[in-house]
Amino acid sequence: MQIYLLQHGQALGEEIDPQRHLSSEGRAQIEKTSIALKRMGVSFDLLLSSPKARARESAEIVGGALSYPLNEIEITDTLNPNSSPEDFIHFLSGFKDRDSILIAGHLPSLHSIALWLLCETCKMNIKFEMGGILRIDVERLPTHNGVLRYYLLPEHLNIISESIE
Repeated sequence: MQIYLLQHGQALGEEIDPQRHLSSEGRAQIEKTSIALKRMGVSFDLLLSSPKARARESAEIVGGALSYPLNEIEITDTLNPNSSPEDFIHFLSGFKDRDSILIAGHLPSLHSIALWLLCETCKMNIKFEMGGILRIDVERLPTHNGVLRYYLLPEHLNIISESIE
């Protein structure tokens, strides 16, 4: 199973928008991320998202670019910013038949999920950036023995998304 972790794009400040929808910059970055994923030949058979607007919108932009049915995006409270990784992995285990899954969420929960999938007791710092994408491969769930395949920062994805003339 290929698990892709995507931190949502930049959101509007709470003082401007209490629901914190994506800003125009955040939307543009997720669009570039989507183009890069498409150019890389990535596709998903499941998209999961936090219920928060900025994560949902990020999942919808990626889904739209990759022809994923937007009405099939699974929304789960187990992806809220401070949710426990154990609760999310338990939820994710219900989709063992899927091969390629995109998870659109927030910090610190994405960091906790990545660590949970990679190792049981290790401590490491993965510096997630908005619009970046991290891929972890696992043979089965639950596991602490995932393989970190890559982490592409927004600047890498921007290069991939640029037109080739």
